[in-house]
Amino acid sequence: MQDEREELISHIVEASRHLFHRCLQLGGHREWAEVDLTMPQLKVLFVVAAGKGVTMTHLASAVGMTLSTATGVADRLIAQGLVHRQNDPADRRLVLLLASQAGIMLVDRLIQVGQERLERIAMRLTVEELRLVAQAHDLLCRAALQISGEERASSRQDWKR
Repeated sequence: MQDEREELISHIVEASRHLFHRCLQLGGHREWAEVDLTMPQLKVLFVVAAGKGVTMTHLASAVGMTLSTATGVADRLIAQGLVHRQNDPADRRLVLLLASQAGIMLVDRLIQVGQERLERIAMRLTVEELRLVAQAHDLLCRAALQISGEERASSRQDWKR
């Protein structure tokens, strides 16, 4: 049973990789080409925009950078007006990074390009196939929410230690 589970997971991961590459071939390169950010800056912006405030320690861990490197990248994004710092209202000792309106708009625009590509692909499916894909995506989203909740609980426990 475990072998079948591992094979199915491998198949899903590989199919997702192929889908991602096919989406890249469907256009929308102009929006990405117009982004004047380095890959580390883009990673940081996406992580910051995904949350309601992230500490530098959490950010560095999330993007696999040292704290000093993440701080430098964040400083450059602040200078470009894409993120800003704010004291944590729950704990004034903590400083949070938040995406600015310009940062959120940039991330949303880039995500929209991917969504438009996915819509073009989905238009080729029958209603029955779309139901199946929708059910699979709902299951994946539920699992992702569970992981997200576990990670948040774990990070809160780490903070209390």
